[in-house]
Amino acid sequence: MPEIREIKASERHFLDEILREAAYFPDPSKKQEKLTKLHPVLSSYFENFGREGEIALVVETAEGLGGAAWTRRFSNEVSSHGYVDDETPELGIAIKEEWGNRGTGTRLITRIIGELSAAGFNRVSFSVDKRNPVVRLYHRLGFHVHSEGSNFDTMVKNIEPPVIAE
Repeated sequence: MPEIREIKASERHFLDEILREAAYFPDPSKKQEKLTKLHPVLSSYFENFGREGEIALVVETAEGLGGAAWTRRFSNEVSSHGYVDDETPELGIAIKEEWGNRGTGTRLITRIIGELSAAGFNRVSFSVDKRNPVVRLYHRLGFHVHSEGSNFDTMVKNIEPPVIAE
């Protein structure tokens, strides 16, 4: 089973690479064209990564890195599709195709939510294309639609505070 661990500073370029590789487009033949147009938006997810509330985890396999999940806090001035408010980190997740449908996404999301809880965050958001089959996973993990767009929904999950043993 692949290991989930914190990303190393030398691996941060992988976040951008895996997002581009795993990006969902209903018409795959237009993927490269759309990614080129989206470059300025996508790069905002990774520039100067490592600020407060930003967490990145990777899936390490015997063959190398197989996926990642990360969070980034945006502001009203610099927001994204999944922006809810300045205090709610936005989740990004991308997994190589060969590691899909093996529970890897569930493990990554569960782990990063635990990290957010430990850091004191109350909820997490993200944007997802309504046509993407992975939406079922997000509903199963307790996310709900916060706001609807024409093709994208912004979803939110409330995070329970960590249980402190006495």
